[in-house]
Amino acid sequence: MLVDWKGTPIPEADARPPAPGISVLWEPADRYDDQVDRDLTPAKVDTIMKAADTGDTRQLCELADKIEKNPDIAAALGTRRAAIAATDWQLVPADDSAQARRIAEETEAMLRDPRPDNDLLSFESMIETELGSGILPGFACPEIVWERGGRLAGFNPLEARHFTFLDSRTPRLITKQHSEGVELPPAKFLLHWHRAKGGDAVRGGLIRCIAWMHCFQSNGTKFLLRFIERYGMPFTVAKVDEQSWRKDRSKLKSLIQNFGPDGGGVFSKAVELDLLQAATNTGDVYFSLLEYLRGAIERVVLGQTATSGDGGGFSNDGAQHMVRMDIKGSDCRQIAASVNHRLLPYAVAFRYGPDAPVPRMEYDLKPAKDAQAEANVIKTLGEAGWDVDEEQITEATGYKVTRRVAQPPGSSPSTPSTGSTPSTSPSDAAPLSAVRTSLAAALQALGNAAALAADTPDPDLPGDLADSALPAAREALPAWLGPLQADLDRIARIEDPETFASAAAALTADLPARLEEMDTSGFEDVLTETMLAAIAGGKADKAAELAARENQG
Repeated sequence: MLVDWKGTPIPEADARPPAPGISVLWEPADRYDDQVDRDLTPAKVDTIMKAADTGDTRQLCELADKIEKNPDIAAALGTRRAAIAATDWQLVPADDSAQARRIAEETEAMLRDPRPDNDLLSFESMIETELGSGILPGFACPEIVWERGGRLAGFNPLEARHFTFLDSRTPRLITKQHSEGVELPPAKFLLHWHRAKGGDAVRGGLIRCIAWMHCFQSNGTKFLLRFIERYGMPFTVAKVDEQSWRKDRSKLKSLIQNFGPDGGGVFSKAVELDLLQAATNTGDVYFSLLEYLRGAIERVVLGQTATSGDGGGFSNDGAQHMVRMDIKGSDCRQIAASVNHRLLPYAVAFRYGPDAPVPRMEYDLKPAKDAQAEANVIKTLGEAGWDVDEEQITEATGYKVTRRVAQPPGSSPSTPSTGSTPSTSPSDAAPLSAVRTSLAAALQALGNAAALAADTPDPDLPGDLADSALPAAREALPAWLGPLQADLDRIARIEDPETFASAAAALTADLPARLEEMDTSGFEDVLTETMLAAIAGGKADKAAELAARENQG
């Protein structure tokens, strides 16, 4: 069911798009010359605020538009609006049905259309320039322009001064025929409230605070310029006698004016002149005032100051950055609420029918991850003996990481020979020469063990040991070594140094786990029996040798 801006249900017969095109047209007469901010005084600001309290917000909105000429206010508001525009958003389907997902995707594509073929504002441009401008007056109300078929054509920007709150709690559009304003038709205006406080909406804009700062700052700048004119420029004085005073004072006045900057005088010698100076002639009081007001404007608009004296400004101070994130989050949520209640229901109903599921707009307000803080946590966990998954490290820091292969004990890195290509793969942590040395030693050890299972007995083994151990070793060793033999043969045939190092490092890292999975009981029994037989044989030979020596003695 559709409702209008008052919450009143709209009959189904009226659930159709308004007439296509723009209804509010600009005229040259709309360009006014009411400089409400000229010669702004505290009394004038107070008068403007009192008029707005009654619902007459014209001068308040004009002042909100004019004071953006102040560079400090313009910079702060521009930063806040840019923060909104830079925040990503999406349309979330109303439910998990295929229809809801399709409507959300098609509606989001329509909203993201830049609409370069007309002079209207696109949806995203409208958010930054129109809804973002509601920060000062407290509201914004651009016109929604529809095409035939209920498709969104764009947005027509309207200044806040064209609306009035006289005799109404909601804005009424001022026209030539209705100076008291007319009610806004449903589905034609995107009314956005930017409330800094509850209660009456006309009292919720930041203009009520910023206007006073602008007033004091503009007057402070004026006083500073007068100070510079008095103390930063020479004051020329000419003293003449009575005769010259009567005849040549006009010429002398012209001469003084041409001699230097403004500030000078011609006096007769009978005149006594004293130039009184303030207690300080450095202007520090004015600079301090302007610096304070600049910081106050930034704190009100941004929630923080961006001056060099307050740490790192936006990027370096973690606490200040979070405050600014809170303000941006509040802005985005208010904009999303206005779009969800006053635009999306009509955009969906006009294209898909009044019963179609309406998606909702959501901003991505997750704070940016601090890679350094995440790295410190990972380091602390590692020092405490905990392992962190590589994928979690990559997700936390944004860097793709792989675990470093430990270098074999006793090996030392060596420089590749001339003409060789150094490895640039992650296995550089285990140098190629060290991997080759380690693998060669392993192959040699396996070869020595394999001699036990050879068809021809090893000549270095005692004959009786070979006769007893070879059959069992020949049967046990292949069963144990079989799962690794294919990988060893494959690695031994690799000629490319980088590929060889990478494959050998991978096998080395995987070897402990694979050894645990192997059934080595048979080989262990053979190896134990072989070692015991060798020991027994050695002792028997030693005993025989001692007996022979005793007999000879």
